[in-house]
Amino acid sequence: MTNFLAASTTANQDRGPRGKAADHRLRAMIALSRLGYASTRQLARIVWGKITASSLRQAQRLIAVLSDERLIVVRRDSMACQQMVALTATGVRWLSFEIPGDKAHARDWLRHAHAHRTACNSVFAAIGAPAYGYTELEIQSQQAPCKSLYHKVPDLLIADSSGWTWVEVEHSYRSAKDFEKVIQWLRWVFNQENSPVREVWFVITRPGASTIGQRLRTALTHQDFRDGIPRQIRELDARILSRHIQIWKLDHDSLELEPVPLIRSVS
Repeated sequence: MTNFLAASTTANQDRGPRGKAADHRLRAMIALSRLGYASTRQLARIVWGKITASSLRQAQRLIAVLSDERLIVVRRDSMACQQMVALTATGVRWLSFEIPGDKAHARDWLRHAHAHRTACNSVFAAIGAPAYGYTELEIQSQQAPCKSLYHKVPDLLIADSSGWTWVEVEHSYRSAKDFEKVIQWLRWVFNQENSPVREVWFVITRPGASTIGQRLRTALTHQDFRDGIPRQIRELDARILSRHIQIWKLDHDSLELEPVPLIRSVS
């Protein structure tokens, strides 16, 4: 997937080490402007493309430089046991464009950082931070193509010429009531003649949510023709299961997505 920072100047890359350093700085600053805040690991994954001992060291050095220049603020997240960084007002002015929500700085987002947004940011980094993607913060700030669809808000959104990939970040076990709403939403979305949504990704970020694939498979598979479910619903559910759903698991160390097999059954 194309990195959403790929547009940072190739001229910088052509100028050797100094050019690359400037490119890394720009990539990190843009990433922070779109995510609200990020961890060292997330920045390493976005800016250097993969997480290695070298990229983590480079990310730490870059954070130290940006902090010394008062472009970012650094805070230790005691719950997640990781370092989080966000743009200061000086950092926003350095970028010369507005950050989501018309904010002068991102300190408030860092001050009120929460586990779900942090997980969404990790998933966004893991999918390659696509140029045509929208972060959880951008969606909440109404900078995405849609704020909601049929009363549901995406956690992340990838929108390109072939349609939308709607991303659900599974950070906890869904209650039966919430899960039933998901099923009804899937049926509504994929029963539309010109639905903008091409696929729905469910990304598991915690063990408690690991059964989401099995639950979806069970809910959308109909083998007993005596259960009273109309033929149209059977066919729709079979199509959703076979064409429109993907399950992934986030590796928190590498920030890579691992596909989770979803046995597709057609009634």
